Amino acid sequence: MRRRVIRADCSRPIKISGKSGFCSRRIWIRGSLRRRTSWESSIGSQGLRQSIRWLLRVPAADPRYTDARFYLGLSAYGASDFNAAANYFREVAKIMPLNEVYNNLGAAEDQLNQNVALDDFRRALDGDPNDPVYLFNLGAALLRTNAFDEAAKRLDAVVDRSPNDKEAQDLLTRAQDRVNSPPGAKPLAPARLS
Repeated sequence: MRRRVIRADCSRPIKISGKSGFCSRRIWIRGSLRRRTSWESSIGSQGLRQSIRWLLRVPAADPRYTDARFYLGLSAYGASDFNAAANYFREVAKIMPLNEVYNNLGAAEDQLNQNVALDDFRRALDGDPNDPVYLFNLGAALLRTNAFDEAAKRLDAVVDRSPNDKEAQDLLTRAQDRVNSPPGAKPLAPARLS
């Protein structure tokens, strides 16, 4: 297996499995997130708990500590431990304030019904205003707070980019019909991790 070296904190190289070559931390984070879906689905809930145990063993002095914390957040989210996931993503956001981290932090906070999730979704969207995942998450969170006009604007952009997205279409219809959500309601749709 070839190894590639990347600069995750822009001061020292970190070796990880994968294709060879150099890339920026933003590209690496995006690449790791694209692999998450198949990784998460292949290991199941027992595997998520096991990965959490292993990732907790990475010491703070290890150059892969931030990566381990990011994967801890993904594993905790997959295991429905949203409070732990939010804490891990918060820790990573302090070191690497990337759109993807803020989106995932917002997703965990959204599951916990925390209003600060809107701020994190907005922060993610500010970095990439055309990303349909960020638009969907912000639109769904706004809809839950009964901010119908802004939610409809965000969800309409998602439907324009992905016309076959049934979930976004349903939420857009709900926003256009101004269907109220009771205070403290659960998320209308699960947030999408990036």
